[in-house]
Parts: sequence; structure tokens; C-alpha cells
Amino acid sequence: QNIDLASFKVRSYKLAEDDHTLFFNGYSVKCDKASFEIIYEKQRDYSFELVARDTDHLYVDQWTKFGKPGIRTGYDKTLTIMKKVADPSSFEMISDLWAKDSTSIYSNFTPSNEVDMPSFQFLFEAHYAEWAVDKNLLYHGGEIVKDIDGGTFKALNTFWGKDAHSVFSFTTGRIRSKIDAQSFEATDDKGGGHDKDNIY
Repeated sequence: QNIDLASFKVRSYKLAEDDHTLFFNGYSVKCDKASFEIIYEKQRDYSFELVARDTDHLYVDQWTKFGKPGIRTGYDKTLTIMKKVADPSSFEMISDLWAKDSTSIYSNFTPSNEVDMPSFQFLFEAHYAEWAVDKNLLYHGGEIVKDIDGGTFKALNTFWGKDAHSVFSFTTGRIRSKIDAQSFEATDDKGGGHDKDNIY
């Protein structure tokens, strides 16, 4: 409804515009059209994810970003303003899960109070999870991995990591307490490794 057909054009997958209004999923977006820009866009087999901003706000296709299936109704029928983002002008996506602006690290668009921002490092996405670390902690998705020292932790590959005391398996998401951390080495990129006593 309320479209100027003469100037209407498709901008990207679910985004369109005319001379006056921006539309997403067939519904108008209440934004500053002149400063509106897409900063993250991903099309998957069964979903589409979009993050955008204008001068004042950050906008997310919240329905698909958070995995809700079905027909859009009510509040979720168009782009949603992420009110917890402090500085949209500096906001950038690090991965599907993690993002940052000038003030905070965000997990699923929510400021993460546990994360040490200066030392935060996104490691990789593998084994159906995203992994990150800072000087204090290791993160599995947005959750803290218990009993791992982020300050000494090193990812050896996408299968193995270790801190000063423990060997960690990214495939199981657990500490391998029977492996000797001091002598352990990853031997290939297929999950192989050994310590002073055993081959894994």
C-alpha cells in the first residue's frame, strides 16, 4: 500500500524503495531513508538475514535473524529497531552472532557484560558453533566455557585448543581432562593429536 509505482524498484532480496519510502518484506520501514545503509546481508537455504542502519538506529530482520519460522504478523512484519545498541554509527558485525560498536561487544545484539572488549577475539565458526576468546574467558556461542583461562588459551585448529592447564575439544565443547596439556600437540587438521602418553 501507499507505493509510488513510477519510482518503485527492488533494492535487494526483500528490500525495495520508491522516491519516498523504504519497504522490507512488503511493509514500509520507519527510517531515515537518505542515510539508510545495509551493513550485513546473508541469504541461507531457508532464511535471509539483514542488518542495516540510518543516522539514529540499527535495524535487524529479527524474524529470520533469531530463527523464527512461519508467516510474519504484527510487530515482526518489517525491520526491527535494536534499542540496546549504543552507537549505530560504529556498529559492525564480527560474525553471525558477535558484533561490536565503539562502546561494547554484542552477542545476539545484546551487550555482553562479561566480555573484555580490548582483548576480545573471534576465533572461528565450526562444529555448529561460534568460538571466541578474551583475556579472561573462552566463549561457545554467547556462553562462557567453564574452567578455561582465556589469557593462556590458544586455538590449535578447529578441533583442538588448550590453556596452561587443560586441553579443550571444540567438537565436544568439553575439557579433555586425561590429556596432558603441556605436551599436547595437534598433528593434523582432521582432529589428530598426541601428548607424551597417547595418540588421539
